[in-house]
This record gives sequence, structure tokens and C-alpha cells, in this order.
Amino acid sequence: MLRKADTQRILGSVETLGEILLDWRLKAGLNQSDAARRCGVTPQHWWLLENDQRPNVSGDTIDKLARGTGYAAERLLIAAHRIRHKQSALMPATA
Repeated sequence: MLRKADTQRILGSVETLGEILLDWRLKAGLNQSDAARRCGVTPQHWWLLENDQRPNVSGDTIDKLARGTGYAAERLLIAAHRIRHKQSALMPATA
């Protein structure tokens, strides 16, 4: 399995939803629980989002994240879409 650094080297520096959320949280000086609370999601859900473990993020969640972070929903939606493309690029081809 590839590490995140290997993935970034292979696919380039494409910003994912998790990277945006982590950057926002650190700049805001919040821990994951506080960030989750501010965005109206559970801490467990926040962890999955921040670690790009949710390839299918709902529109409702995108709206909550946009309200909580102040980022445009469109930016978050595009970044969430990139997670699916990164994950599919790393999956082995099936015969």
C-alpha cells in the first residue's frame, strides 16, 4: 500500500477535502472534536473526512462544512471529488 507522500508524488499536489480541512483546522487552532462541533458533524466523521476516508461525501455534509469553515461549498465539493479520483488511480487494475 502506498503512503500519502508516495500518492502525492505520483498524482501531483492536488488538494483533497482532507487536506483543506486539516489546513483550516490547524490555522483555526482547533482540535478535531472542536472542528467537528463547529461544522455539525461527529468527531468520528470529521476524522474520516480529514483523512480522506470518505470518498462519497453527501451534499448535506458539504453544506455543513462550508458553513463551519467559511469555505465555498463548490471548493469543498471539487476537493471531495478528487478523493475518488485519487483512490481509483491507486487501485490495481482488474483483468
